[in-house]
Amino acid sequence: MKIDWPDDRCILCLGTPHDGDPMTQRTDAHVIPESVGGRLSAPLLCKRCNSGMGTLEAGLAKDPVVIDLVGDLVGRLAEALPAGLVQSIRGRASYVVDTEEFGRVYAGLDQQGALKPRQSDAILNDRNTLRRIKKELRRRGVDDETVSEKLRAFHEAQAGATIEVAPGFKVVKGISLENADWRRTYDEPLVSRAVPLAIAYLYLALCLGASIYDERLEPTRRALRDAIAGDDALDGIPPFDPMRSTAPPEPKHGLGIVEAEDGSVLVHVGLFREYVWLVPFPGVALPAAAPFYLLDLTTGEESCS
Repeated sequence: MKIDWPDDRCILCLGTPHDGDPMTQRTDAHVIPESVGGRLSAPLLCKRCNSGMGTLEAGLAKDPVVIDLVGDLVGRLAEALPAGLVQSIRGRASYVVDTEEFGRVYAGLDQQGALKPRQSDAILNDRNTLRRIKKELRRRGVDDETVSEKLRAFHEAQAGATIEVAPGFKVVKGISLENADWRRTYDEPLVSRAVPLAIAYLYLALCLGASIYDERLEPTRRALRDAIAGDDALDGIPPFDPMRSTAPPEPKHGLGIVEAEDGSVLVHVGLFREYVWLVPFPGVALPAAAPFYLLDLTTGEESCS
């Protein structure tokens, strides 16, 4: 769903387009990042701010909570999510196993959802092993004919065979760790709070219209500009933390606005119906048009009510 935006000003830097400077032109910005399947968009940001916001929001798909929510959906609901989205997110998960032969080995999920060891000095696929054989033998001054013989011997060897290419130099063909006791590392960083703040601010803009440029929202704009520049302390922004629903995740994202006890507003950002933030905007009145937006990731259907 693409929403029109009549004002030329970027809602983040407040700049207007300048002839000859493409970075000042307004571009389509996704409210929920495309990296997690977002579809709602509007030309709210200049190209420079949109690019910076995209870099900032890239951390959302790497969040370990998001990765595990997608894994849960894949495990419970057949074809609940688009295959490309599943591969993009689950492929960021990291696994590790300690082996006697190769030491500590890391792995990720391939496009079929199978664990695939990551390349290292100890773990190489066959193509890179061949390159290593050639490089090492040439370093030792071995003649071309012997190099060819060693490469041929590698090609003809059975998968899993250990081959002594030269004294003290052994390689393994077709390394397989299928039965290894892999475990999740959970070393992916939690997403910065600046990301749900950005999502909430963009959605608030769609509901407020031109009032988004109000001076009362300058602390939010400043905090987001600082986060894009590398400082995500969110100075001046009231605290908010993620919440987890007790219900199982669903292949749906939701956005909404509710009134806080002090009369200001809270923007509800909900991913997979379980990972939720209530982002406060002090001093902002509840918009007259404040629908609840819902995206069904299975069908791609969007609704506002």
